[in-house]
Amino acid sequence: MKFSRLLVVAATVAAVAFLGGQVVSAGSNSANMSVQATVSANCTITASPLTWTAFDTVVGTGADSTATVSVACTKGAVANVAMGPGQNPGTTRNMKSSSSDLLAYEIYTSDTYGTVWNAANVVVLGAAPSKDPRALTVYGRIKATNDVPAGSYTDLVVATVNF
Repeated sequence: MKFSRLLVVAATVAAVAFLGGQVVSAGSNSANMSVQATVSANCTITASPLTWTAFDTVVGTGADSTATVSVACTKGAVANVAMGPGQNPGTTRNMKSSSSDLLAYEIYTSDTYGTVWNAANVVVLGAAPSKDPRALTVYGRIKATNDVPAGSYTDLVVATVNF
């Protein structure tokens, strides 16, 4: 009995080896399987700090500086970038010292300093040519009319990409 069982196993192994490992069947059927995906429009945004190394109120000239906002979007996505008013808004944006003194400044869309960059004046980006980030320059200017004590002044402006 063990010998005949061994013979059946050996014959099965030989048949599988002879057929190249393929299973023999009486027929076959097939079906189409649909494959699909949805790609959502998305954008990310990062911003470098807008920093002035020194500002002299006695000299009476303004001071300019730049920063970069980078926006990466799904290919083809159209987006715009808005700047918030900062933590100390007034008639202009203001940086604040630890003793609550305010240093007026503004953020602009270009180096001509003609258009304030805010929620109403957004920078419109055309359709993204790829997912690679696009860099936008932020132009900052401290007003020459500031008359504030020496110290360190800060603010936080939220840059928002809408798509």
